Amino acid sequence: MLAHQVLIASLKEALLQSYNITANDADVILQKTRKEFEGDFTLVTFPFIKATKQSPEQVGDTLGKFLLANNPTITKYNVVKGF
Repeated sequence: MLAHQVLIASLKEALLQSYNITANDADVILQKTRKEFEGDFTLVTFPFIKATKQSPEQVGDTLGKFLLANNPTITKYNVVKGF
């Protein structure tokens, strides 16, 4: 569960730095990634599209790039239809 909390904290920082969005833990919806996709966690980006004025895919890509650059525990990310 620690990895989950660390990821939420990193995503909140990514939202703040990338979009000036102050999110709380409940705003960051992480799910276990479905078996047909690669990865451990899936972030639901749809809650942020209105505030960012970007597509779910663009939000996912921006946040993924931020995580790669700023969190050494993140080694890779995928954007699949806004998740």
